[in-house]
Amino acid sequence: MKILSYSACCKVGGAGAIQDMIVCYYENKYGSLFPGNAKALELGKSIGANIGKTTESQLNQLTSEKLKVTFIKALEKKYAI
Repeated sequence: MKILSYSACCKVGGAGAIQDMIVCYYENKYGSLFPGNAKALELGKSIGANIGKTTESQLNQLTSEKLKVTFIKALEKKYAI
């Protein structure tokens, strides 16, 4: 099973680090199920981008409302958001 490094994964234009990591996870997941299949990587990219966009948008909304949520603070610290 070939695992793409984080730097080898597709970066979604205009996306944040969290969305990029989610895309990378799904590219690896589908790419390892169907090695060498470009459509599998494209499916992983598409699914990851959709999930990542929603996740990032929700996190941005929570942080913009200045909620003191431990999970949000941990993500901010870990990924320097």
